[in-house]
Amino acid sequence: MTRLRARIETELRQFQERVPEDREIEAILASCGTPGRVAAELLGKHGGLDTLALSPDRCWLGVCGGVARRFDMDTRTIRAMAVVLGLLTGPLALLAYLGLYINLYVGTEDESVPTIDRARFVRLTLGTLGGLMALYAGSSVLDALICSAYAKFAAHAPESLGSWRWLNRQGSGLFFWSLILLLPIAALAGLPLANGWERTGKKIVQAGVALYAMIICLGIASVVVGVLLQFVKDFTI
Repeated sequence: MTRLRARIETELRQFQERVPEDREIEAILASCGTPGRVAAELLGKHGGLDTLALSPDRCWLGVCGGVARRFDMDTRTIRAMAVVLGLLTGPLALLAYLGLYINLYVGTEDESVPTIDRARFVRLTLGTLGGLMALYAGSSVLDALICSAYAKFAAHAPESLGSWRWLNRQGSGLFFWSLILLLPIAALAGLPLANGWERTGKKIVQAGVALYAMIICLGIASVVVGVLLQFVKDFTI
């Protein structure tokens, strides 16, 4: 109780020049937690991560706030460390964040933790996966059809197109990196993110899929240009 009272008093110091409103007091109480939670944190200071829990002080899902509360650190410090880790490891940090959140979400009994909309989660992740796979498969089929027609009517092997078929050589890598980068963001956008971040995540995924489609279109256009130039070369010789 002493620890909880100290936290509340610390939060109330920001209102030295005015009386806090009811909603502000409620937010402070929610962020500080219940006496039982604070007691569990103190009891578990030297015993593993059993007391780690999602925090109501959420920027995304409350994971960084929960880690900060567990180790009695400033939430901004943990978030800054998470950002640096994300810049260094890319999607691996997002996967770790998602894994920790799911683990804590499954084990939580706190009714204040927002519920996952499973339909939205499945729709975004599978929709992103299906869209990327459809673009990759479509580009492969289209490239094969163009090269088959080229070999039939121009009597040249597709390899004669050289660098014009760069998509055929780099398509698998582009597809792989699109999956690695976009699927974690799609999964994150399907969760109950705070501060409207789920809409931002969805827009990032849509922009990423659109960029991938644009690159594929450029690759197919490159093959078509190579075929046309070869036809022109054959007729002018």
